Amino acid sequence: METFGLRLLLILFILLQFGDALSTYIMLSFGGEELNPIVRYFFEKLGIIPGLLILKTVAILSAVVFYVVLTGNKVSSRRKKIYSIVFFILIFMYIAVNVHNWYLVLQI
Repeated sequence: METFGLRLLLILFILLQFGDALSTYIMLSFGGEELNPIVRYFFEKLGIIPGLLILKTVAILSAVVFYVVLTGNKVSSRRKKIYSIVFFILIFMYIAVNVHNWYLVLQI
């Protein structure tokens, strides 16, 4: 995949992280419940905003690492394909999460 296409996927992933964070915050502000037990643990220990900031920073930094690896010359084409598949799966997962979250937000 071209670097330009991967850059667009990285930008999409980052935007999806912001959408997820915002919709999660809105839902929790209106009495919603976080269903992911790992995320809920972070919220209970750190608070909602610090938990979101840490979790989303980790997610975005991980995506940046994927991008750097995928665009690097030292990675075999087989490994690049594997990383590309993982990146696509993550993006589709966060699209589904955003659709679900924003659907719930619009029901408020």
